[in-house]
Amino acid sequence: MSCHLLFLSCKDASSTDLTGCNYSKALPTYGRAELDVTAEGWLDSSDREQTVAQGTLNYLGATTPSAFTILPRLVDSLDVAALRAMADAQPFDLRPDSVDAQPAHELYILKDGVTVLADLHVQMAAALSRLSRFVNRRLTICQSAPTRSCRPCTALIRRYRPDERRAHHEHVDGHAAVTAVVSLSRAAEYVGGLYLSNLSSRTFLPLERGDAVVHMSDVFHGVDVLEGERWSLVVWFLTCARCTLGDATTWWRARAEAGEPFAQFLHSRTLLHAHRADGAARAAAAHWLTQSATNSFLPAMHLLGQAHASGEGGVPYPCQGSHP
Repeated sequence: MSCHLLFLSCKDASSTDLTGCNYSKALPTYGRAELDVTAEGWLDSSDREQTVAQGTLNYLGATTPSAFTILPRLVDSLDVAALRAMADAQPFDLRPDSVDAQPAHELYILKDGVTVLADLHVQMAAALSRLSRFVNRRLTICQSAPTRSCRPCTALIRRYRPDERRAHHEHVDGHAAVTAVVSLSRAAEYVGGLYLSNLSSRTFLPLERGDAVVHMSDVFHGVDVLEGERWSLVVWFLTCARCTLGDATTWWRARAEAGEPFAQFLHSRTLLHAHRADGAARAAAAHWLTQSATNSFLPAMHLLGQAHASGEGGVPYPCQGSHP
């Protein structure tokens, strides 16, 4: 499996110039895959030019690489500072996280299409608008949706402090069509952070404050803050205007039926997220997970073994997903 990261986000570079970009020094531990730099211009509807960089990861048996995009300085630094200050004044949710049962340390601003914190929702409105324009113009999963677009349905802030949460295991976001992560911290404030994984190595993305990374639910990623403190805004987009997973089972079905092990894994997870109380859907999810494991996709093999060991009948109950 290979991983090609095409990455731009340098405080020494202008929005369209790569001069001064050197991220090799900012990628600690775990080793890293090949790192390349490229850029292209993208003009959004506000006539503000946005330089973007694109990369791909290749997983076992996948006929289509998993793509991600970096958008440097998507959010103005003053807006980031204001959002972070407003969030810092709020009590963060400490209920057990669904992934590891540790305190979540998260703050929901928007959840399933419903505003939770109105002031913060207003503050992040410009960022949501720019992200929405980008994903709906550039991502086929949104363009091929019944509504021909994706909607930002959930947005939350996560923080990683030395005396709180420090990591989230690598995962895919099976409950979202598209994930966007906006850094609310300077790269110099922490070591480690958000990483992408090709299941054999991890590559940290040293995002500066206001930089964003966007990807669909076929990218393995996680968080490991080795030093310092990191804050991020996470936005999950869905293809249903009602912010439900009603049409999510179509996202990976065709590729799963074509025999792709990774797509079979993704389809299994999406089935469980969309229809977790449906016995027929759980049976179908077990079938696709077994197919993926039989085709040697390691995460499927792990989950299937875990399910049998815990007596869940081969259908591991889905996490709600980790939050970068």
